This record gives sequence, structure tokens and C-alpha cells, in this order.
Amino acid sequence: MPKLEEFIDKNFVVIREGMSMPEVSSVLAKNRLSGAPVVNDKDVLKGYISERDIIKAIIQIADKPVSIHVIA
Repeated sequence: MPKLEEFIDKNFVVIREGMSMPEVSSVLAKNRLSGAPVVNDKDVLKGYISERDIIKAIIQIADKPVSIHVIA
């Protein structure tokens, strides 16, 4: 029976902790991904980010009051 290791893809896209949402969105879009694992600077898995997470972040930002400064 084949082992799991035979099916694991070891070449994949990761998101680094500290990347901005625009950077993450760009990486996902360029690679046509709906999500990716998040790793720290030592390549330790910290979690997973998905399109849904990005949408939730945008909604949170949009729900905050925005101050408008008029420069005359």
C-alpha cells in the first residue's frame, strides 16, 4: 500500500508572518490559490489564511469610522 509521503507536495506557496493583507492577497491571486499556510521566520507552521479571512479583515476595516481631513 502506498504511503502518505508519496502523495505530499513539498513545493508549495507559504505566507510569512508579518506580511500585509495586500501582500497576502497578491500572493494568493498570483498563484490562483484560495488560501495558504502561514509560517514564521523559522518556517514553523503558525496557521492558515484563506480568502474568507481576508474578506473578514476588509469588513472589519470598513466598519471602523473614517475621519476625513479637508486641506484648503
